[in-house]
Amino acid sequence: MAIQRGFTSDSYQIITSKILTDRQGNAKIFSARSLGTKSRAFFPSQVQSGRASSRARHFKKVTHCVFDLDGTVIDSESQYHKILKEICANHGKKYTKELQIRNTGSTDKEVCANVVRELRMNITADQLQRELQDASRSKLPHAPLQKGAERLLQHLYEKGIKFALATNSSRRAVRLHMAAKPQIFKLFNHMVCATDPDVDRGKPFPDIYLMAAAKFPDNPKPIKCLVFEDSLVGLEAGLAAGMQVVLTPPSRLPPQVARRATLVLKSLQDFKPEYFGLPPFSDDNKKLA
Repeated sequence: MAIQRGFTSDSYQIITSKILTDRQGNAKIFSARSLGTKSRAFFPSQVQSGRASSRARHFKKVTHCVFDLDGTVIDSESQYHKILKEICANHGKKYTKELQIRNTGSTDKEVCANVVRELRMNITADQLQRELQDASRSKLPHAPLQKGAERLLQHLYEKGIKFALATNSSRRAVRLHMAAKPQIFKLFNHMVCATDPDVDRGKPFPDIYLMAAAKFPDNPKPIKCLVFEDSLVGLEAGLAAGMQVVLTPPSRLPPQVARRATLVLKSLQDFKPEYFGLPPFSDDNKKLA
């Protein structure tokens, strides 16, 4: 969920991963030993952008969905950075808006390392991460759902569309949200977190999304999975995985960034499932808006 640290689609070419796609586009999980050589990850050749009202857009039909968590399903991203700002202030440092933008969507470990280095704090990144985790236990579970999230998740579940969670958050952090919102999290088929032992790298690398696709019972091709994201880090990861990406950014995006997403929406409330061959909303879903 950032304008990444020197990472762009142009510079992203050669990767190594436990999770790759075969020639037919199927997600496969390989052991580290079986890889041996580097593999090339390609971005989709045609990435379309558009608004919710643009019915003339043509999108590829999908059969599965994969959701980011913080900032996409739950409005926790702003709270997360508020906690960081308070911790930095306690150490006599100012957590700026610019630093927040650069850190949005990164893992806790990456965020803390960046903050300690940029602000030249007198504590280690590990110490900052412990303070962040301690403060998050009491504050993050109270974060509300994003607009339209419950309606969309409930709709997909009722229509038999399988969907997963793929997040740069730690499994410990996800459990905090699960305890506060069990009725929402029970709808997901499965989840993949950046700290899972079989995930080598978090977003912006595609590993998390490819792993999420591979864990569906019918192992769909990546192009059959629709990603929902709110950050540039997540956008990079979804595109690198060969998936279409619906982006709901927290603020206005530069045109060059918006064009790279498959679809840019103000919120999940504006999403039209039928654009991607999914069952349309019925009147029964409106009450969950």
